[in-house]
Amino acid sequence: MKKSYRVTKYHCYNGEGRLYSPDSEWASYFDVGSKVSLEEYLLVERRYIGFILELCERLGVQQIKVNGLEVFEGCKYKEGQGVDVSDVVNLVEGVLRESFWCKLVSDEVEFHFGYDFYMYAVCSLELADVKNVASSFLNVESFESPYL
Repeated sequence: MKKSYRVTKYHCYNGEGRLYSPDSEWASYFDVGSKVSLEEYLLVERRYIGFILELCERLGVQQIKVNGLEVFEGCKYKEGQGVDVSDVVNLVEGVLRESFWCKLVSDEVEFHFGYDFYMYAVCSLELADVKNVASSFLNVESFESPYL
């Protein structure tokens, strides 16, 4: 049975226990230069990509499919295209930089991307195992993906 997890760079919770990002926090690639430096942005982006690569490796995923593709600007990927996990870096960069949107889908795992650097992983692993994949920088919690 697959479980759904929310993966974020955020660690702030309000009084009701809801995760949120403060107004001062950057939440988009378009904040580079105003709220975040390019270097800091790239560091965070690499952590998200590293999480995806590590989770795929743990689950034995070799290829992942582009699903639900929405293109905002240039995109070399096609709906339903299979992408080797070793080549997924450019694909995830495009999604995180808001050039296009898609879900990454395989039989073992799915990755969904929300607004403001919220990402969702759907797989059969338990929460503790998924947390072990994430760097301490990333926050992982049980949360149903709104893109299921």
